[in-house]
Amino acid sequence: MGGKARRALLFGLFGLLLLGAGGVGWHWFSPAPSDSRTVAATPTPIATPTPPPPLASPQLTVFVKKSGTAEGQVAEDWREQVFTSRDQLRLTIDPPGDGLIYLVQRGTLDDLTLLYPDRRIPYATDNSVQAGTPVIFPPATRGEPNWFAFSKPGVEIIYVVYVRDKTAKLARVIEKEQERNQNSRNRLGQVVLDKGIEALLQQAIRQPTDDRSSVTRMEIRHVR
Repeated sequence: MGGKARRALLFGLFGLLLLGAGGVGWHWFSPAPSDSRTVAATPTPIATPTPPPPLASPQLTVFVKKSGTAEGQVAEDWREQVFTSRDQLRLTIDPPGDGLIYLVQRGTLDDLTLLYPDRRIPYATDNSVQAGTPVIFPPATRGEPNWFAFSKPGVEIIYVVYVRDKTAKLARVIEKEQERNQNSRNRLGQVVLDKGIEALLQQAIRQPTDDRSSVTRMEIRHVR
């Protein structure tokens, strides 16, 4: 091989080496393309517990006995009716289940009192109730019915509180007040309660979310 041919061959091999090195260099410094997109993780939904349904309220029936009559009659429209001072009333409470009944009154004397239970009266101390067994208030005496009488014209508010048991908040509050105020009575002999309890009763009516108690408000108007 001549000198010129040998030099041409050497230059050709040297060029191939440069191209190979360049290719290796490019491949080495250029990382393989990758998918840089970030996939967001799907959050696990948190189950929200369903609150229990509010406790059902008792069915209320009002009986009225007019002056001069021996028997009472059902007052179908007692919510709209205006009674007189000579009318006498009796309330029948039909509870939706076993539990306890409290009757709280805000009367024309403008004090908040506990009508039922009443520790002074032997037949009115036990306020436990059973499903399917109506409660009559005022309770009968030796089988003879008793009746409400109005002391003065105005509006009587009666809250019928029904609870499953004494662990309910309203039951605990009323029981505590009853114990604390046994010696604090109005002129009719009724236990006087703190007026703040009425706010709790009204809240229970507006937001009936407690599955252990229910409150029904009765408004009875009467004139002379």
